[in-house]
Amino acid sequence: DRALRGASLWRIAPARFGSSLALVAEGLSNRQFATRLVITERSAESHIEQIRDRPGFRSRSQIAVWHVTTTALQEERP
Repeated sequence: DRALRGASLWRIAPARFGSSLALVAEGLSNRQFATRLVITERSAESHIEQIRDRPGFRSRSQIAVWHVTTTALQEERP
């Protein structure tokens, strides 16, 4: 189905998801985010919107806090 194929193009690849979270946590602008991932600024905006659309995330600040907390907890595990 053409609609489903088009929609899947806008989904963040799993490998990009983790790096996207880290870049948001760094406090980068959309332009800086796009430069780091070598994508267009519009694609960067789309990545961030897709993360914010997940339950519990309404802002970049919430994404950053979740990422930093989760990363810290994973590093504490033996």
